[in-house]
This record gives sequence, structure tokens and C-alpha cells, in this order.
Amino acid sequence: MSGRPTSHRLTPAELFRLKRAQGTIVRVQCGTVWLTEHGDWRDHFLSRTQSYRIRGHGLVLIGAANPQVIEFDLVPPP
Repeated sequence: MSGRPTSHRLTPAELFRLKRAQGTIVRVQCGTVWLTEHGDWRDHFLSRTQSYRIRGHGLVLIGAANPQVIEFDLVPPP
């Protein structure tokens, strides 16, 4: 992943998969996002305006924490 930020919109039934994205920032625009990252036993829950920097190169899963549409941006590392 490189270049400009990209925007994504998911329904509650969808999962977004991301690999090899160390340093990428997930920035929530709408809804509550559930995020889990390979090698991190914790689940992360982010609300509108919150962000999370991906730490490793493994698989990252992003989905809706509640039954609502979510919107988020992926900001690549510099």
C-alpha cells in the first residue's frame, strides 16, 4: 500500500482484510470499528475520529463492532 489515503465503507456483514501494512493508520469516519491484528491478542474498538497505527506485517481484520455501516480511511506510512 502506498500513496494517498483511501476511503472504505463496509456493511455489518463485511470484513476488510489487510496484509503487509505496517505503519498504515486506520482512521474512523463513521460508526464503531472492530480491528484485530495478527500477533496482538487484543481486539481494538475505534469510534469516529479515533485512529490506530498498524504495528506488524501480518493479517489485519477490520469490521463493524455494531450492526451499522462503518466508514474508515487507510493512510499509508510516509
